[in-house]
Amino acid sequence: MLLSTKDASSAEVRRSHRLILILAISITHSTGCWRSEMGTVAGSLTKDGKPVAKVGLTFITTGRPTSVGTTDADGRFTLSTRRLNDGAYAGQHVVVIRRDPPTGDRYEDPAKTPLKAEVIAGRHNVVDLVIGR
Repeated sequence: MLLSTKDASSAEVRRSHRLILILAISITHSTGCWRSEMGTVAGSLTKDGKPVAKVGLTFITTGRPTSVGTTDADGRFTLSTRRLNDGAYAGQHVVVIRRDPPTGDRYEDPAKTPLKAEVIAGRHNVVDLVIGR
């Protein structure tokens, strides 16, 4: 069966629209629509008023990927989840400290750490953590 010129151009238009839709969906997913559910996070970690340097931090929330960061010489950190410095997913987080070698204290255990933080989507969140002895 032969298509008329009108039918053929209509079929081409529908194919073009489908292709554009598929490309738009692909671009949306590859550029990170998940970012709207995240907030950037920066902060500090101190003990007895002094910076805690060169330790890892893990922010854990239910049902989402964890976020990680490492303190610098001044105890400052930023968090990354999917990309460098992209922050963390919104919600309540349990914060775990990772040391090398591990010390076995309560801050290294997600079930025992008293450190908590809330991350708000679409905002820059400042989280200043203080640990005791």
